[in-house]
This record gives sequence, C-alpha cells and structure tokens, in this order.
Amino acid sequence: MLKQKQRNKLKRYVIPVQWMMSDEIEVEAYSLEEAKEIVKQMPLTQGEYIDDSFKINEDLLLILNPHVLDE
Repeated sequence: MLKQKQRNKLKRYVIPVQWMMSDEIEVEAYSLEEAKEIVKQMPLTQGEYIDDSFKINEDLLLILNPHVLDE
C-alpha cells in the first residue's frame, strides 16, 4: 500500500516558458542610433502579446528538472 501512495505522489516541476511581446516607444533623440540606445535602457512596457509565441523552452527543461532522469 505504501509503494502505491509513493507512486501517486505529486511531483514538482519547473517548466521554462517564453513568449514575445510587441510595443512602440516614442523617445526624443538626436539620431536613430541614439534613440535605439535610449530605448534599450528603458524599463520594459506592458506591450501586446504576439499570437502563437508562447512555447516551452525544451533546452532548459531537463536542466531545471534533473530528477526527471530518475523517473
């Protein structure tokens, strides 16, 4: 009976996910290159989710969940 409970025990997994967002940021600058540098230093905005961009990062999945190899 104990072995059956152990088999049914919930396990914790870390699932790395990523998605893309899009937005427009208006800045004042003397050149396009300067404007790009200014934007890189600004905090992220809320933006809009890009459809179908959500995915699981399979490359990190086993790195973050090494115990899976023992299952």
